[in-house]
Amino acid sequence: MTGPITGEASWLAILVQCEFASGTLRTWEGVGELALPDGTVWLGNGGMVGLSDVNVAAGFFASTLSVSLSGVPERFDDFYTRAMSAEDEVKGRRIIVSWQPFGPDWQPVGGRVALWAGVMDKLVYDRSLGQRSVTLRNETPFVTRRKPRAAFLSPEDQERLFPGDLGLSHVGASASKTLTWPQY
Repeated sequence: MTGPITGEASWLAILVQCEFASGTLRTWEGVGELALPDGTVWLGNGGMVGLSDVNVAAGFFASTLSVSLSGVPERFDDFYTRAMSAEDEVKGRRIIVSWQPFGPDWQPVGGRVALWAGVMDKLVYDRSLGQRSVTLRNETPFVTRRKPRAAFLSPEDQERLFPGDLGLSHVGASASKTLTWPQY
């Protein structure tokens, strides 16, 4: 493959960067550590990571992505249990999926290219009989774009949004008021 961004490349590898609250995890689908020219070091996962379909179409739309890791050793049980119980460790943190081109000698050629960027949503740890896997569910920032902002229907909120508008100043008094309708 030859391209203007990467020059000549023979192989591509998927890289996943997760920015957890406790620190950044960088992993790639190969074996061992990968040191890139930009100074970042990526841990190899031996091809045990799976990605759901990556939608890279242009435009502002909501898409999701799941990253799963199978063959998780038992010694990581405590780590994943803590990560699942601490919502701020995962929820809303940035994740970037990229690919890195390599030359015929497996040396990086050019820089990595981001394929998908979003925020982490939920970490699911599955401990089935004799098998463990972790799935990280992710979404783009556009998933909640139609959801209204969290706010209360209060006079203070209304005054902050629309200075001088006193339309909600009587809401508290109206809460216990009995209305008869229709009136004949």
